[in-house]
Amino acid sequence: MFKFETKTGASVDVEAVEQVMFGERKGVWCLDIQNGTVKKTTPDTTHVRISRFTQQEIEQVMRDFITESSVFIFDEEDEKLTHSLLKVLEGGNVIHNALKILQTSDAWMSGWLQWRSDAFWEEIKAWLFNTIPDLTEAFELNCSCSMCHALAKNIELSNSTIRIDWNLENINLSPE
Repeated sequence: MFKFETKTGASVDVEAVEQVMFGERKGVWCLDIQNGTVKKTTPDTTHVRISRFTQQEIEQVMRDFITESSVFIFDEEDEKLTHSLLKVLEGGNVIHNALKILQTSDAWMSGWLQWRSDAFWEEIKAWLFNTIPDLTEAFELNCSCSMCHALAKNIELSNSTIRIDWNLENINLSPE
């Protein structure tokens, strides 16, 4: 996982920044460029107002998600949900109506949230780097596998090292 740090070494609350950018938090929210926190406050020299994505931008990403995801039908429930989502594209208020349907399935809702974050990631990252002077990006080590250690140190691993590591440490790929 990647994290962003201010020049003081404070971690930026990227999740809170995303929530504001996606309109999940109402009102004026600012990023404190010294300590990385997100606050409901007035913009000033250390608190920069967080911009939001437009409804049109989010709706287009939602349309792409529905269209691309409609090919992944694994059971009858997925088929019904996909059919309902495709109908939403024909009407108005796409985001609101699609979210009502997606909330009936944890898997589909998780898929949407990940799709949305992935679709806007480069813009969020660019905004952070343009907003915070001397921002750094680092790999946050969350496990002990050699692949994560290599990523953290920018070391290239051979395919055989990755395969061995994953077989022994993380998942058992051998037949039962």
